[in-house]
Amino acid sequence: MKKTSQNKPPANNDSAPVKKPKLLFVGEGPDDVGRDATPGGAAAGFLHAALKGPSPPIDDDSLPFIIGKIQYWSKLTLQIPPNRRQQKNSTFEEMVATGSDGRRVLAAITLARTLELDTVFVLKDCEQQDRFDLLKELRNAKHQFQANDPADKPPSLVVATPSRVHETWLLADSAAVRRVFGDQGVYSFSKSPEERPHSDELKSHIKSHASRCLMKPHEARRQLAFQASPKSLKSRCPECYPLFLEDVNQELRPLIP
Repeated sequence: MKKTSQNKPPANNDSAPVKKPKLLFVGEGPDDVGRDATPGGAAAGFLHAALKGPSPPIDDDSLPFIIGKIQYWSKLTLQIPPNRRQQKNSTFEEMVATGSDGRRVLAAITLARTLELDTVFVLKDCEQQDRFDLLKELRNAKHQFQANDPADKPPSLVVATPSRVHETWLLADSAAVRRVFGDQGVYSFSKSPEERPHSDELKSHIKSHASRCLMKPHEARRQLAFQASPKSLKSRCPECYPLFLEDVNQELRPLIP
C-alpha cells in the first residue's frame, strides 16, 4: 500500500488580501483630485502612469493604491498649538515661518498621520516659471515636520508641481492626446510645453474637444492623465516632471505590493 506523504503542500496565499498604501490626495479642486464621491481626478491617472506605465483608465479597485481621502488646497490650515505660542526660537516656529504653501503641506502631513494614511500626494500648479522652486519648498515641509519631532515618522510625501498648470501634462504627449481626441485634438505648443500659453487656453482646448467627442471634461482629463507616457512627459517637461517621478520612485513605489 502506497504511503501518504506527510508533507503537506504549502498553503495557497493567492487569495490573501494585498495591503495597498492608503493615500491622501491634495489638489486645488475637482479637476485635480476629484470629489469625495468620485475621488482621483487627473492626479490618479498621473500617479498610475508613473507607477505602472500609460494605459486606459482603470477602476479604483484595480489601482495599486487606495485613495483614503481627498483634500482641497485652500482648506488646509496649520494651527499653532497654544502651548507653542509663547516659545521662542523653537523648531515649530521655524516650521510655521515657512511659506504659506509649505504650511499647507505640513497641515496635509499632519492630517494624513491623524488618519493613519501612508502617503501624501500633492498636485499643485507652480503657475509661474519663476516658481520652479515650489517643489523644493513643498518637499522641505516633510523635513521640517521630522525636525519638530524626530521620533515621529511622518507619511511619505509625493509632490507634483506642473509648470505652469497640470493641463500642460495632459496635453504634452501628442500620442496620448491623439488616442483620446483624435488628430483634431492635438495641441500645438508654440514653444516648450513648460512655456505654454495662458492656462485658460489649455483648459478651453480640453473642454471643447471633450464636447466634440461626447465626453464630459472630467472624463477626458482622466483619459489623458492615465494615457500620458512618463517617457514623453519627462522629455517634454524636463523642469518639473522628472522631479515628480523621483518622488514616486523614492517615496511611494517601495510601498506598492
